[in-house]
Amino acid sequence: MTAPQDKETRVWAAMIFPAQGEVQGAVQASKRVHWTKEAARAEAERWIAEMKLGPISWYAIDDQVVIGRNHKHYIVLRSALLPDGEPPPEPKD
Repeated sequence: MTAPQDKETRVWAAMIFPAQGEVQGAVQASKRVHWTKEAARAEAERWIAEMKLGPISWYAIDDQVVIGRNHKHYIVLRSALLPDGEPPPEPKD
């Protein structure tokens, strides 16, 4: 799949955080970004089902962030813009 030809192309990632306890970082995070918010949410919902975390309530914070939560976890869907210009050349060994 090639990137959409939009100057402001957004990509999305999902992360799950515990809402309580000693863990201070994500317990699950996207290894690859997604082209759409819906794809990032689908990935997060697969994790939720696998980890038996549901039910989750979802809240759109703005057009860049969606938060899901229950009594024990937060799920963050976060977007970012792709960099301007062409990728830098690969380093030569």
